[in-house]
Amino acid sequence: MGQHQQFAPGMRLEILDAEWRLTRLDHSRDGGYLLGCTGLSMLVRGREAQFLSRLEDDIRILDPATTELVDDLSQGYRAGLLNLATQLRDTAPTDERIHLGHHAAMDALKARHQQQIELDLAASREQEARKQRRREERTAQLERVFDDYLDWLEATQQIEPRPWLQVAAIFTGDPASPQEAQP
Repeated sequence: MGQHQQFAPGMRLEILDAEWRLTRLDHSRDGGYLLGCTGLSMLVRGREAQFLSRLEDDIRILDPATTELVDDLSQGYRAGLLNLATQLRDTAPTDERIHLGHHAAMDALKARHQQQIELDLAASREQEARKQRRREERTAQLERVFDDYLDWLEATQQIEPRPWLQVAAIFTGDPASPQEAQP
């Protein structure tokens, strides 16, 4: 049981095979702790939960000091780059630019794809002239894909220039007599 462990808000914990960030720590009546947590792993991401340290069989503190680094042996570091790209896609834009409407996600996604192109080319051992040519080709292809998507979006999601609404109503019951209608 987790009652003998030292907890502190901000630490990462593994509880019930999921990863959590400890956000609140309170003493419970049973002598343990009430752990207020926010989910971090895929199935519980963003969810709030509370755990009693005396009731949970296996609370494991994920200590960054015990983290083991492993070499990425995939060709061109693809596994590591894929992991980084996934984390970037899951992150909201934090730059100082203004992102509007549906273009906000598109602008951020396009920038991340451009970053991925740069990462792929940086890992390549090709000559600079060939890298530059590949960069231009892939950037042009990226521009075409995003432009085609935005064209499709505007063509299919466009609101009419003069929108109108047709209202139909049915009245039931006895019509009011002229004497009842007057105050």
